[in-house]
Amino acid sequence: MKKRLLLIPLIFVLIFAMTACGTSTKTDVTAPDVEELPQAILEITNGDQVVDLTFDKIRELPAVEGFAGIMSSTGKITAPTTFKGVALTTLLELVDGIDDSKSLEVTAVDGYSMTMSMDQVINGSFITYDAGTGSEIEPLAPMTAILAYEMDGELLDEVQDGNLRMMMVSDSNLQVVDGHWSIKWVNQLKVKEAFVDWELELTGAIDETMQRADFESGAGEKCHGASFVDNKNQTWTGIPLWLLVGRVDDEDVHSDGAYNDELADAGYDIDVVAVDGYTVTFSSKDITRNDGIIVAYLVNGNPLNTEDFPLRLVGENLTGKQQIGAIASIVLRLDEHTAAAVPTETVETPVEVEMVSYDVPADKEVKLTGAVESELVLTSEDLAGMEAVSVAIEHPKKGAMGIIGIPLEKIFELITVKSDAAAIVLVASDGYEVELPLADVLACENCYLGWDEEFIRSYMPGFESSAFVKDLVEIRFK
Repeated sequence: MKKRLLLIPLIFVLIFAMTACGTSTKTDVTAPDVEELPQAILEITNGDQVVDLTFDKIRELPAVEGFAGIMSSTGKITAPTTFKGVALTTLLELVDGIDDSKSLEVTAVDGYSMTMSMDQVINGSFITYDAGTGSEIEPLAPMTAILAYEMDGELLDEVQDGNLRMMMVSDSNLQVVDGHWSIKWVNQLKVKEAFVDWELELTGAIDETMQRADFESGAGEKCHGASFVDNKNQTWTGIPLWLLVGRVDDEDVHSDGAYNDELADAGYDIDVVAVDGYTVTFSSKDITRNDGIIVAYLVNGNPLNTEDFPLRLVGENLTGKQQIGAIASIVLRLDEHTAAAVPTETVETPVEVEMVSYDVPADKEVKLTGAVESELVLTSEDLAGMEAVSVAIEHPKKGAMGIIGIPLEKIFELITVKSDAAAIVLVASDGYEVELPLADVLACENCYLGWDEEFIRSYMPGFESSAFVKDLVEIRFK
């Protein structure tokens, strides 16, 4: 049986003690109803030990303060600023700490999670980057992993960050870490068995060494995660192969159009290579936007067995030989088949565009923040009440497309932008960001805040495909 301990402010303990001891002294202070007790916001578990902490109790623990900043998967840097909170080591002391036989799973309210090694928890061993250039550097100061509750001396924005956000703080404001470590809305710490770290080599028009943490982040339910149930009723979880290919088929690594359909239609081969050199080859035409072919890192929620670790290719229509395990690399053989993808002459031909009309997806919102006189939140209901248009625009990779949306110039009329603002940052729900010159955006007469059947989107003809952001949640002026 798990031993559960709820740590609440001392006053409630004293009230309970007075009542339980049968004190006859009359007092106006009465014990609160169960519903009125402070709500626990963080659960910490280690084996059969479980501790629930309220926000007040967390703030009573010894605090750590320092600078922290992040770099997104696209290279966008959020400059270091000050954060204050409680070190993970302090929190884990409440459940007998962590040793080299264990790892730590940090989970957010929406189910997103990352797993940390003991070395990362105790010693702050993270890859660091120069806050100005984004180049990888040796750490300039020791880092401490904390659950932050304050930023720049103010409590975190509960809507944007939740009550607790994991950050890596140090005494230096010149270094940042990978953005996937900055987990918002944290509500659970779980000490687990230690994991073995690994990497996946992606080779194509560009090369990438994908770290375990990057893969795990991308495989999140709110990001690019996909699952497959085999004929033994085993559930495999990972990332569709075509999305990994899209990271290295050209320079666009993480926009809505990162997968180069034109290149794939021209045809090239993709080698999936195991640690021992065994190789399975696919045609780009067969894997294009096929969510049924998955590079899996979990089976039934657990890491793969020794034979398949760290990754295995699975899918309903794959043969036994194609379901390669122990994957070490994915190689795109672009040069052999893509000559036809480069046209010798461009001929303008009329394109028939299917016009669309969708209702605004429910329960969405877009925040207009940053260098504005007053920040604004537009809900699905707000957008539905505005005058939308159905128009044809040009996507830099997909060509002509029909969309529905509200001209950005109409959106910007709802706020007052400060005179020193020079750029806007479009932010997706998974943390993806793209920065654009404000003057260029203001000059765009056919840019839209729009939507499809599932997501709010930015439609930005005249800009790179990276500016076409799916599941847009924020427009930040800076």
